[in-house]
Amino acid sequence: MKKQDFALSISNKKEIKEMCFGCGEDDYRILSKFEKHHIFSKSNSDETILLCLNCHGKITSKQNSISPHKRKNKIPFLLLSQGELLKIIGENQIKIALKENGKDFS
Repeated sequence: MKKQDFALSISNKKEIKEMCFGCGEDDYRILSKFEKHHIFSKSNSDETILLCLNCHGKITSKQNSISPHKRKNKIPFLLLSQGELLKIIGENQIKIALKENGKDFS
């Protein structure tokens, strides 16, 4: 499947209800294009989540740290992918918690 098929253009920006599953971004200017991320890799599942380009890029970069030859052992690859997604979500939750308690997160 072509990368253009994953990138979705939002036509009516006033009615956007989508948000990035990773960081929670919902600003239509940021999400004018977002990508579908295969949660368990394309070869294992068709199940996807929406990610902004930044979050998807972070996960893809981490996945690319494993050479294609070593990806034949799917478990480490899937654990790495899931771990990076959970890291992004966790960092966002920490920012929200600190902000609500009046603390700056740097």
